[in-house]
Amino acid sequence: WATNGIGDVATGPVLQLDGLCGGLVTDLDLSRSGMTPQGAGLLVQPNNMVTVQKVFTQNRATAMQFSGDRRSDFTITCNVLELNTLGLDFIGSAPGALTLEDNYLKQNTTALKTLYSLTAENNFWGAADGPDDLGGTGNGYTGTVDAAPFLAFAPPCVCPITAPITFNVAT
Repeated sequence: WATNGIGDVATGPVLQLDGLCGGLVTDLDLSRSGMTPQGAGLLVQPNNMVTVQKVFTQNRATAMQFSGDRRSDFTITCNVLELNTLGLDFIGSAPGALTLEDNYLKQNTTALKTLYSLTAENNFWGAADGPDDLGGTGNGYTGTVDAAPFLAFAPPCVCPITAPITFNVAT
């Protein structure tokens, strides 16, 4: 994950997309370094056909918010959302198509909130036994969500930053 110099925006979204057709948002760090989660990492408005992948968002009030309508298509995959108040927020009406899989959702107050029914299968919810809404100890969600099956481990397409890595090299 590359540090892009825009991560410390405290209020409002770090990156806002509106009316983008065929956009790809990838390999960004939209995290905030402050003590209190603030602002939004990514805000996607209706009328978008957007793929969001390999985006790292930490310490935000809302990591990513998607406002859809029937003309919107969203693909959200291989992202790391941790230590946010709200990981994924889906508002507005249901998009025409939504792919939400292979994401790493850990230590958010709420991993996902939706105003409509959605499928969020094959995501890691922060614990091997799945989201707390399905009896696990991982992050939970609000709204009507089909979260099973879920991943027991982080998907191979993400590299969560959880602790320094120490290498011992024999000489």
